[in-house]
Amino acid sequence: MNINMYVINAILILMVIRQVREHPLDLRSLAVPVLTAREAEVLTLLASGLSNVEIAGHLYLSNATVKTHINRIFARTGARDRAQAVRYAYQHGLATPAQ
Repeated sequence: MNINMYVINAILILMVIRQVREHPLDLRSLAVPVLTAREAEVLTLLASGLSNVEIAGHLYLSNATVKTHINRIFARTGARDRAQAVRYAYQHGLATPAQ
């Protein structure tokens, strides 16, 4: 590699560093909470208006297991309550309005 290549590489590195400093990327904004398949299923049923007991019966789970799934859904989506979880479901295509 000749001296010109070293100079070009150094200039490119400095340009990248300046760009990153001027326009930092907030990786947290790119993070998407990932639900397990079962949590997505529970959230879909929750968004359809079912109670915990009804969800448990529909999925053949205990009520305690449904509560655990819902608490994990809240944690992963940042939802404080069922209404916010339902909003998340609609925003992410896990629920659609009834016709």
